[in-house]
Amino acid sequence: MISISQMKSLVSDTCLKMGEKYASKEAIELVLATGIVESRYEYLRQMGDGPARSFWQVESATALSLLQRS
Repeated sequence: MISISQMKSLVSDTCLKMGEKYASKEAIELVLATGIVESRYEYLRQMGDGPARSFWQVESATALSLLQRS
């Protein structure tokens, strides 16, 4: 498992680069906690044959939908 303190730093830096509205303490904690629940920061691919990728286990259709709405 990756160091949680390193992941928190990475998440925080990324959120700050996205803009202040994404960088609240609550937003950073939510993103960090989501990664813990979804992958324990251990898996980059969904177990089995699932399509989800990344520590946050995002499916490609969901990622596209979110990008189209932003």
